[in-house]
Amino acid sequence: GAYATMECVSMMRTTESRTHHLWLLAAAFCLGFSSMFTMHILGLQSVEVLINERGETMEIYADEGATVASAFVAVVGCYISLFLLHNTTKETVFKDHKLAFVFSGLILAATFYGMHY
Repeated sequence: GAYATMECVSMMRTTESRTHHLWLLAAAFCLGFSSMFTMHILGLQSVEVLINERGETMEIYADEGATVASAFVAVVGCYISLFLLHNTTKETVFKDHKLAFVFSGLILAATFYGMHY
């Protein structure tokens, strides 16, 4: 996921036509779905909750609607973050690159938080 994201961002930066939005969407999907969401779901699937001293465990079930919503939040959050970083190089959103990186990181942190609630 991370390598594919970097390749998509690289392609996005070299294209100056309308296709750079498609590369941005592909990068957001690779980062949000392939990396963040997949690791999140695999982590949740691997959890065993011990409920007593005898070693009995409780199964954890995921709601399908909440799972799809979590994937949507991950992709949209990554899209917004990458969009801000991409437009920073054109100096249309932020004039200060450091502020753009901080704000983009805060958006990604909020995305991780939003995936859980």
